[in-house]
Amino acid sequence: MRQNLLAFLIAVCSLAVWTVALGTVSFVIDWQFNLPKQYRILMIMTPAVVLAVVAFKHIRRFLHRASDDEIALQLERKHPELGARLISTVQFHRMRENPIYQQSRGMMDVVEEQTTQSTRTMSFGDILPVARMKKAALIAVGVGLAFGLSSYKFPDYVDAFFKRLLLGEVKYPTLTRIPEVLPGDLTVARGEMIEFAATAAGRIPGFGHIVLIEPETQQRHVYEVERGEGNRFAFKLDPVTRDWQYFFRIGDAVSPVHKLGVTELPRVSEIKIAMRFPPYTHQAPRTTELGDVRALVGTKLRFDVKTNKPVDAVTLSIEGGEDVPVGIDEGDSFTLERTVKAQEKYFFKLVDAHSIEGRRLTNPEPVLHTITPLEDAPPGISITRPEFQMEATPRSIIPLEFKASDDFGVGRIALRYAKVIDQEEINPVEIDWYDAEGQRAIDVTDRHWDLLPLKFAVGDVIRFVLIAHDQKTPETNLTESRSVEVRLLSPQAMLRKILLRQGEAMDRIERLMNMETENKTGVDKLLRGGEKDLDSEEANPPDK
Repeated sequence: MRQNLLAFLIAVCSLAVWTVALGTVSFVIDWQFNLPKQYRILMIMTPAVVLAVVAFKHIRRFLHRASDDEIALQLERKHPELGARLISTVQFHRMRENPIYQQSRGMMDVVEEQTTQSTRTMSFGDILPVARMKKAALIAVGVGLAFGLSSYKFPDYVDAFFKRLLLGEVKYPTLTRIPEVLPGDLTVARGEMIEFAATAAGRIPGFGHIVLIEPETQQRHVYEVERGEGNRFAFKLDPVTRDWQYFFRIGDAVSPVHKLGVTELPRVSEIKIAMRFPPYTHQAPRTTELGDVRALVGTKLRFDVKTNKPVDAVTLSIEGGEDVPVGIDEGDSFTLERTVKAQEKYFFKLVDAHSIEGRRLTNPEPVLHTITPLEDAPPGISITRPEFQMEATPRSIIPLEFKASDDFGVGRIALRYAKVIDQEEINPVEIDWYDAEGQRAIDVTDRHWDLLPLKFAVGDVIRFVLIAHDQKTPETNLTESRSVEVRLLSPQAMLRKILLRQGEAMDRIERLMNMETENKTGVDKLLRGGEKDLDSEEANPPDK
């Protein structure tokens, strides 16, 4: 019973010493390396396993009841002078009751008597582990006093250690303190500049460090930071292009780890513009994926725009003009329609659907696009017959030949005529003359203008032009041809004119024929003179 009690006391002292020793080792490791939570769990489990093994050994020893043979052997080891006499006596005592050994009882009695005489003055308490128990108790008391003194002198450290054992997120006291880290946890727009700053207190060194950690790979980037005004350590990162984790290390103090997130600024990622041209052009709709547009005035534009992220508000901003709110179809797409009227430089103002620290992100440098209007060119027209001036009778039929063209088709051709008095047109009249039916180019040679129904008089001067209209709506483009003046003569005067011109033409023809005859005669003479010269040279060759 006494042996079991001493074993229990030894177990208690051993466990106390092991607990303090393992706790001290764990404290030093955790204090030096500032272990994260998952490593602290491992740090708790390892000493727990060691203490369990130690406790198991002592409990097994405490529960074990020593047999007579084990006690006899322990006494013999304690008193070598007994030799093997004590263990023999114990064994003979068990054999005494066995009938097989009845003849040896005399010898057994002698051995037992001698053993009794030899051990009469011996103390059987020598085999108890009293000295071991005292040693364990002294060590336990010493370790306990050391732990108590440490707890009294450094209560903050002990308190922090136990809270960290309970997986609390606390820090050990340091000579240097970092009471504030800015901006803390924050999300910023990609491309912005950010300044990290830490304020130090206590024992403040001349410089510290900021550690930037890549979240995906945990790769660390360490930068030295000099002490500034107001015990402030600041570091600028410009621009911010990715997510970071960061903390400051100043003196023996380490700040908590903060997160810096990066989000994209809203921007237009895709723009499609469907162009529906005016109906009169007969052009098929066309789509462009460029923000810049060149199109006919009147063209309907439909913008289908997508953004790189959901937006909350969209505004079409016209440079030097109005801002037009745009409805949003979905979080990241919207449509709108415009009609090409005048040149416009435009861009889209986007407002992020989510706020960051109470501020709404916008696209600070939107792309400026241009809508360039193209005017429909007027048609072209030219009179190829008659010439600028002509003579006719009030009953004449004037042949008209003309050409006309237009990019999107000629509509109608009108003829405008008027009587001219003193170079002034009197009461001009315009009539439809020819329907081009939308042809892009025409060459008309079979049209005639009958003057008889117009009832002009001899001596009148008439001026007329042809006017080409295109198919533009609501108002057509038009072009006038050159003007032609017609002087009206009596039939007799017209006949004299014709005969006079015929006579002039015959005289001209006769002169031309005479000139041809004279030229031919001159050529014949030249040819004959050349032949005589050749014959003379052959008869009288020159001296060599």
